[in-house]
Amino acid sequence: MALDNRDVAFVNSVRGQLIISQALGLAIKTLESSGEHESNKRDMEYLYHNVFNIYKSVEEVEKKYEDI
Repeated sequence: MALDNRDVAFVNSVRGQLIISQALGLAIKTLESSGEHESNKRDMEYLYHNVFNIYKSVEEVEKKYEDI
């Protein structure tokens, strides 16, 4: 699958980063509860923490304000 300029622009946009990051976060939670696909989960965690980490920051802020 080849990426065209629109695809690359979306992935590099803040919106694209947020969507990919959110998808990774939700997928990781799903895999944690299922106990399956451990190597995929580890790869997703790497991407979530090191490449697409914007949603992780959103979750941290949400968690901080839930406790108030």
